[in-house]
Amino acid sequence: MRFGTAEIYGILDKFAGIEDYLAVGQRREKDADEQMLLFLKMKQGNLDDHLRNQVASTIKTQLSARHVPAYIIQVKDIPYTSNGKRIENVVRNIVCGESTKIGGTAINSECLEEYRQFLELPLVGEKHKL
Repeated sequence: MRFGTAEIYGILDKFAGIEDYLAVGQRREKDADEQMLLFLKMKQGNLDDHLRNQVASTIKTQLSARHVPAYIIQVKDIPYTSNGKRIENVVRNIVCGESTKIGGTAINSECLEEYRQFLELPLVGEKHKL
């Protein structure tokens, strides 16, 4: 990612149905390009196309088209350190297929297993629904 996630997170704070979020860049050895994955934890229910499109449209309008994630994906939980920080680097390593050491800093490390399923997402040039 060539920009900070704080820009994206500031926009997501305005969506009442979203409980938590995490954005990471995904680059694999076979791909020259990087794509952004945005993971959302919903307060209740499921992420639907309407909310997915609202999020993408708001990011595009308030930031730019290049800030719009390639994938906007619902997950059950977002990993955190014991200090209350999102663990972006470990999730990024997982979705990029890099070896990663979780260590003792994750307070909810069991949720990291869910992110392994996103390792083989197709590379897309624009936002994509999952």
